[in-house]
Amino acid sequence: MLSRTPSLLLIGIHFFVHFVLCFRASAIEIIGETIQRSAKHPGEQIEGSISIGNKGKSYVEVRIYQTDYCFSADGTTKFPAPGILPRSNAKWLQFDINQLSIPGETNTTLSFKGVVPAGMTNGSYWSMVMVEEIEPISAPFGKVEPEVRRAGVRVVVRHAVQIICDVGQPGAPDFQILAKPSFLGGENREYALDVGNQGDWVSYPEVSMELFDSRGVSIKKVLGAKVHLHPGCSYRYRFRLRGVNPGKYTAAIVFDTGDDNLSGAQHAIVLPE
Repeated sequence: MLSRTPSLLLIGIHFFVHFVLCFRASAIEIIGETIQRSAKHPGEQIEGSISIGNKGKSYVEVRIYQTDYCFSADGTTKFPAPGILPRSNAKWLQFDINQLSIPGETNTTLSFKGVVPAGMTNGSYWSMVMVEEIEPISAPFGKVEPEVRRAGVRVVVRHAVQIICDVGQPGAPDFQILAKPSFLGGENREYALDVGNQGDWVSYPEVSMELFDSRGVSIKKVLGAKVHLHPGCSYRYRFRLRGVNPGKYTAAIVFDTGDDNLSGAQHAIVLPE
């Protein structure tokens, strides 16, 4: 997952009698990294900032709020209320403001701070900071009588910044393959592998699948997408096996976190005609 924190496009529906589309590009952008990660110990201070830019020519109003964040291999991504998830750090953080007015073609900085609570066990804790442009819907066809109800659609663009805090001494990752690789087909002849993070730390592994034939000869090695995999979450890695002949193979799955922690598994797979 590139970082699994891209800008989020949400559609808000406003019910009137006429139906109007009010789409427009967002004027705001996050300047810099959308994942901020730090290593701390219980009792230590957390400080950081988010730089927000306004690419437009006019003032924009921006709302700031927090959510938790989780995702699963079936494609589901959730943003629960802050502080709901066991590894949320949302309640640790305080922001100096929750709404901003940004002049056109300028940048502004949103600061936050907090403290890692005493007694926290080792592991990664995280939450999201949402930066949402506030745009009231306008009357679509000039003056409309108050009693006449119209229907309109407006686009709400949210930018998400993830705040990860690693508490204590990092430990080894613990990846679990949730099911045997499954053939997805398509022109790239993709195989899917659902992987969960059963450990305590957000990991950023390089995941590879290498195919061996019945003689033990390596036929092809493919890398999956590199994403941050959070504790309690799962991700579906896809491996493109286009060009490999149909047949039976042994797939060697390797997780490499780049810090001498290698783990993996082997599975028998069949590439159909």
